[in-house]
Amino acid sequence: MGIRALATCCMAFTVSAAAAQEPGLIRDWLVLGTFPNDDADTLLTAPYVEDEASTAPWAGMPAAGREWRLQHAGDAGNLNFAGMGFDETESCAVYAQAYVRSDEERNVLVLVGSDDGVMLRVNGRVVHANKVWRGWKMDQDRVVARLG
Repeated sequence: MGIRALATCCMAFTVSAAAAQEPGLIRDWLVLGTFPNDDADTLLTAPYVEDEASTAPWAGMPAAGREWRLQHAGDAGNLNFAGMGFDETESCAVYAQAYVRSDEERNVLVLVGSDDGVMLRVNGRVVHANKVWRGWKMDQDRVVARLG
């Protein structure tokens, strides 16, 4: 199962998930970005990567003229996109992909924090989108997602 988030403005992003056997933070992510876009209406919905819903990336995989890379979350569980060496860090989008395994179908609570907006997919399906301008805080959004 893949959890993929498309976050805007590339400052910080977290996902906490009770998706693994033990609840907790997702620490290892694949990131791809940044994708500049000054149109606030399409920032979360523009097709930056071909066939993005079904892409199953790995570290080093090329996509959209960039390369997916492994990134570890900070102590607070956040990914600080501004500190990753991206060319653009304002009015842009960045992908963060994590793999979570579940031996059975079940609902889980996914907690998301972002600066600014965020779109969350689980197994290629959008389960949450929040086009918002805000500073990052842990667990700002709560989403029930189906694993399996």
